[in-house]
Amino acid sequence: MTVEDFAGFVAAQQPSPKEKGEAEVLEVVSLDIAGDTAVARVRDDYLGMSFLDTLSFLRVDGQWSIYNKLFHVES
Repeated sequence: MTVEDFAGFVAAQQPSPKEKGEAEVLEVVSLDIAGDTAVARVRDDYLGMSFLDTLSFLRVDGQWSIYNKLFHVES
């Protein structure tokens, strides 16, 4: 499945694990904060695949927002 195919699939609003009665898998692997920037690595399962996400955050006016997301499919 290409990245574009996967993005389209997710955009079709697939039900969450909770909505399907499945256990959610979400693990914060690491978190590094420096001033108003942060990077988090998060492992999560979605649609039978295990992802390792790298999220970059910016804090603006006291509010943290995701600035960038990269992902790797582990399985």
